[in-house]
Amino acid sequence: MASLSEELLLLALDDEKGSVGMNASSTLDTALAGAQLLDLFLADRLALENDRVVVADASPTGDPVLDEALGRIAGDEKSRKPDTWIPKLTKGLRTRLLAELVDKGAVIADAKKFLGFIPHTRHPARDTAVEDEVRARLRTTLLDDAPPDERTAALAAVIQAADLESLFLSRDERKAAKTRLKELAAGETISPAIAGAVHSVNAATMAAIMVATTSSAASCSSSSSASCN
Repeated sequence: MASLSEELLLLALDDEKGSVGMNASSTLDTALAGAQLLDLFLADRLALENDRVVVADASPTGDPVLDEALGRIAGDEKSRKPDTWIPKLTKGLRTRLLAELVDKGAVIADAKKFLGFIPHTRHPARDTAVEDEVRARLRTTLLDDAPPDERTAALAAVIQAADLESLFLSRDERKAAKTRLKELAAGETISPAIAGAVHSVNAATMAAIMVATTSSAASCSSSSSASCN
């Protein structure tokens, strides 16, 4: 089974170009970290105590990327809130997830050189079965009001937090799904056991994105760098 963060990354990758579009590039990495946290909550490895993340079970999940994150959380001397952990888990996460998706045969690693000398690797689709299933699951839940399973509700909550609905919904569909997404993000449609984690991680993902966006804007306003244009 693909992890939530792998499912989200597959949605964001263009099947032919093998890259992430501009509509997702600014918020995707934060959303991937939020999805990773939710995966660990769903696997009963993490729990919330006084709004802080604690390790309920440190045993491996069998997923190397998730187990690396679990090890970092378990090895920390302090219990921290989700909005602290999300930025900590972001660095290098997309690269590790892409390597896993290559190993699983979902995408291929196509190494190129941009302008003839800058190394660049694209990841076009090799097998879209997982992505197709995720798209269908989300669309059925959001547009047909089908009862969601906890994984779908969790994934939808991260997508809503990072404003990534355009990855699989048209403009009109996004308008129609707006209320449903808010319900899922609030944990209103799933069991209380996981609803708190979904709501907390959703809020933490939005907060982390806001902080990153504000920091980027502040940096650009004080710099004449062309990269800010």
